[in-house]
Amino acid sequence: MIRQAIENKTTLFDGFAAQYIVAGRKALGTDADRLQFRFSSAAVLGAPELTRVFFEQVPLRFFVTSEEEWKLFAGLPAVRVLTYEEAAPFAGEIGGLEDKMRYRGFAYIRRQKLFLIGRDHSAVSELARRVAEWKEPAGEGLVLSID
Repeated sequence: MIRQAIENKTTLFDGFAAQYIVAGRKALGTDADRLQFRFSSAAVLGAPELTRVFFEQVPLRFFVTSEEEWKLFAGLPAVRVLTYEEAAPFAGEIGGLEDKMRYRGFAYIRRQKLFLIGRDHSAVSELARRVAEWKEPAGEGLVLSID
């Protein structure tokens, strides 16, 4: 595919990217839907203490850690690490936030955002560890919770 693109002098904007993505998705199979792949490069946003506990569990190869940096990379997924006290501004993106706060912590996906929200740093760390170990494809909504 790459040789053909070079021979035809095509670029990412001439249809090569779409073919490459289709081929990559086919090669990855169900791994393309796993959390580790979907959020392998991400904006990791939250208080420094929480982003630190996230990175202790989930080392990423490419990441940004500020809203300003995130704006520079259109389409980059985001991981928001929050305590319950910090979650209120995101209630519109998290269906039934109040109901989910009965858990010690939970992981929730909405579009290209993964929310890890817990009562404290320990809960966020455990959520990050479980995300790192997650083997199943993950859709939108509540992915996991911890009591």
